[in-house]
Amino acid sequence: MLLLVQSSPKIVQGEAEIVKELFDNGLETFHLRKKNASTRQIEEYLNVIPRKYWSKIVLHSHYSIAIKYDLKGIHLNRRFKKQKFMYWLKLFYYRFKKPSLQVSSSFNNLSSLYNDENHYDYVFLSPVFDSVTKSGYQSSFSQHNLAVALMKTKHKIMALGGIHPNRFDSIKEMGFAGMVLSDALWNSPDSVNLFKTALEKLKQVS
Repeated sequence: MLLLVQSSPKIVQGEAEIVKELFDNGLETFHLRKKNASTRQIEEYLNVIPRKYWSKIVLHSHYSIAIKYDLKGIHLNRRFKKQKFMYWLKLFYYRFKKPSLQVSSSFNNLSSLYNDENHYDYVFLSPVFDSVTKSGYQSSFSQHNLAVALMKTKHKIMALGGIHPNRFDSIKEMGFAGMVLSDALWNSPDSVNLFKTALEKLKQVS
């Protein structure tokens, strides 16, 4: 099973320094998702992180930066995919410039997951569990439906939403390829220690 980390959607002071520590402690893939960040802000964030780790970073916006900085990949958002013709044209260009570029995307319902015939290296499905930090942010799926979906779909699926080390056993039992730590990590008083705990738990369930 894989363990990914996704950034807070907001600009958070000192977050890039914590990400650098996560990489130092074994993080293999980091998703940089900042809803309203400018190109300059994304580049400033990246420049805090040592160049040797750039190949482990996936961008959720400002995709041209992934080519400029030789990053691991891009995560296609809903707005980008709605562009249809331009979507395919831009995606062709990015893959032409960087053939090894990984491409991922997100889904929040099973219907869209089944109907999307595009190729992704992996996808996020959320919210899998009730949020551990947000009141009222609840899972959209039953564990039975998730288990069936994971057997039927051709996509490699990562669980997102309410992910915490104490839920790794359930994630494994349902058949997910991995999980994405986000809110639980950034709301922890010690994000690095929580990540280390998650790695240890991952070894137990893998």
